[in-house]
Amino acid sequence: MARAEDRSAVVGDWSGVIPYGEWTRVLSLLPDVTWVDISGEYESLALVKSPEEQVLLRQAACAAFVGQAREGANEHEIAAASFQAVIAGGGWTRRPFMLERAGRSGFAWNIPEWFGMGGAPHVLRRGDTVAAEIFAFYGGMESQQQIDVCVGEPDALLRELEEVCRESYEAGLAALRPGLRFSELAAVMEEPLHRSRTWNTGPMVQTVSPLYNSATRLHPEVDPALSRLERLPSGMGLDGDFEITEGHAFAFEPNALRDGKRVCIGGTVLLTADGPEELNTIPNRLNVVD
Repeated sequence: MARAEDRSAVVGDWSGVIPYGEWTRVLSLLPDVTWVDISGEYESLALVKSPEEQVLLRQAACAAFVGQAREGANEHEIAAASFQAVIAGGGWTRRPFMLERAGRSGFAWNIPEWFGMGGAPHVLRRGDTVAAEIFAFYGGMESQQQIDVCVGEPDALLRELEEVCRESYEAGLAALRPGLRFSELAAVMEEPLHRSRTWNTGPMVQTVSPLYNSATRLHPEVDPALSRLERLPSGMGLDGDFEITEGHAFAFEPNALRDGKRVCIGGTVLLTADGPEELNTIPNRLNVVD
């Protein structure tokens, strides 16, 4: 069980925020009630997926994303194909909907600019990559897929970054078992990053619904592209810990950056009575299209 002080950054939905006016009204109506924060204990229960919830996790939209990615396609078309597949398959999306980047540089990682403030989408050219974190909800159960596509043969740096990610992914898959702590799984998946000349902008692994994240922005000092900055990006450590059991689900999402390029791969992995089950295959490596 997770301790209350180890609870994750997201409690139920978007940090468990209760509007001030609503909370003031609750307190006024129930003046003799003592309120206790049990979010950590609740999250410990919610992390274990029932057989019915596991069925809902076995959904994704990676094939649609790759199928639409090609030279001359724009980001709108690729994102639309993914959303169409999710919703047509009985699912839904909710904020942040999709994190996505396209072009020669993959340093930043957030919703695309055109989604937040308009503007023309990027049109893919040979040598570009288009990558996304797809958030698909089926019956309220979230899964996550990290899809990364290169138009044309990837250059040597992209292949190097992919190798770091693949090593991390395979190490996590081999280590995942009941009794292992989340912090131990994170350490295993971070080891290839420590040994490489790369750093990360997202966690190497996180739980899915609710969220516990491994550390981010490890070793930005190795990146020549950041050498002109007066202050390097500050890291964020592990934000929670618990003992892993059957029924826990994880987003394996190893990512590696250097010189303004980024590779991120992986999908949802479920720990079952028979061991780890990979719910995705398409996003587990860098996809290459003509």
